[in-house]
Amino acid sequence: NRQLTLEEKDIIGTYENRGSYTYRYVLLENGIAKYLKSIDGTTTDLKWSIVDNELHIVWANGGVHVWKLNPDNSITIIAHILKGQRTDYPKRETFKKIK
Repeated sequence: NRQLTLEEKDIIGTYENRGSYTYRYVLLENGIAKYLKSIDGTTTDLKWSIVDNELHIVWANGGVHVWKLNPDNSITIIAHILKGQRTDYPKRETFKKIK
């Protein structure tokens, strides 16, 4: 097992976005990200890493959600990478760190 960087240690925790439904990402020390949706109670296991000062969350289809690490410890989705092609998101959602 490799040691986590200071930056990686800082982002471990639970992030939440509340709208019509609640969505959560729980970033664990082992590189697993748990994605929880209140609408249907499902949990999806994903993988996360830090790449060039951005948080990358990898989905089962190989797609990557790219997140900006904000000074207030929240994260904001800024782009999606699929098959090597990066596309910026016009609508950016922020998840606040709650734990």
